[in-house]
Amino acid sequence: MLVDACGKRNAAYRKRGKKRVTRMVVVVVLVFAFCWCPIQVILLLKSLKLYGLTHASIIFQIVSHVLAYTNSCINPVLYAFLSDNFRKAFRKVSKVVWCGKPPPPTIPPAAQTKTTRTTGNGTSNADAL
Repeated sequence: MLVDACGKRNAAYRKRGKKRVTRMVVVVVLVFAFCWCPIQVILLLKSLKLYGLTHASIIFQIVSHVLAYTNSCINPVLYAFLSDNFRKAFRKVSKVVWCGKPPPPTIPPAAQTKTTRTTGNGTSNADAL
């Protein structure tokens, strides 16, 4: 069976895409586990009546709750920065913000057209200007 260059290229592209998706899923799962593990441990210890109430334990419980809810804020950022398209666009915007370099125009000035509107008497607004 013969496989042409395009077939090999497509297979390599699909394999690379699967690696990216796998990496993103692993990162999202690890961040989820990191954020939710402390509060789950506290809840388990409380149900077994092994979690004492001290000033430090209450502060730890509050911080654990905040960390768990922070996971919902982190997820969109993770998805964005693990996306190639987002990273490319972010770099482009960063250059403008930090370096002051505007992006190149998407439409060359020669290809742009000027639109005028005619009035009822047959003259155009461009003539009035």
